[in-house]
Amino acid sequence: MRSNESSRMAASDVAFAYSATTLLLTALWIALLRHKSLSLLSYAMYFPTIVFIPFGLYTGDFSAFLRTMFIPTSSTVYGLVVGTIYVVVLVFTCAFLSVIVGWGRLVFDSKTLGASSQAVHAHNRNLLLGFLRALGEEIGWRGYLLPLLMSTYSPFVALLYSGVVWFLFHVPVMVLMTRTLAVPNAAVVCLVQGSSCALAAFSFGYVGVVSGYGAWAPGFAHFFMNRLNPVVLGSVYTQTSGMIVGPVWKVNGEGLMGCIVGALLAVWVVFNVN
Repeated sequence: MRSNESSRMAASDVAFAYSATTLLLTALWIALLRHKSLSLLSYAMYFPTIVFIPFGLYTGDFSAFLRTMFIPTSSTVYGLVVGTIYVVVLVFTCAFLSVIVGWGRLVFDSKTLGASSQAVHAHNRNLLLGFLRALGEEIGWRGYLLPLLMSTYSPFVALLYSGVVWFLFHVPVMVLMTRTLAVPNAAVVCLVQGSSCALAAFSFGYVGVVSGYGAWAPGFAHFFMNRLNPVVLGSVYTQTSGMIVGPVWKVNGEGLMGCIVGALLAVWVVFNVN
């Protein structure tokens, strides 16, 4: 459905049905397994790909999607470079600005380094499994949903739509984690984290576009973010600090500073994507 609409269902309808199905499945998974570990809950990261399979088969171009998403091209290499630069810029700009405005301070000692390494979620410490989980999201979000949206809406609306979906995708686990950890101002923390995801969708979407909607580049960027962000800025899910010590919901790449930097990057994307 990259070049024409399904004869049975318009691209916009497919995008809505796909998004709603994935979000509903995720919410049910989190609700049913709310007493289980974060590592088990994180299997929801595979749901965008799992739901993509029947939708791709239904629209009749499943094999075309797979070829586009998985066969590396020169665009794949370019996308990998762009995605890597994006994550580095986001994380270290958040760190720099957090220190400048006084939200956090850099602590660089053996104890902090040891603690920051533990801020990486257990399910992301294994490199292969961590990458596969990130890929599990990106096949669906940037490989399947985004081109559907881009074929129907303007780039801004398509990226905003994907951002809202990514926001909603993270809401169940954030609500659960903030309640479990009795995080103060939980509603604000959830709103900020979700907003950072919505804004990050513009940059991840850009990586998807420049890589020809392949899965490798956004998948690696997502994985790299899941590894680098906690070490430097901590985890908003577990409220664990990284090398920048301060309120995690403020300094984090998925926190308030992530929203600020992410918004600036999103503006750049809007004026450069086509």
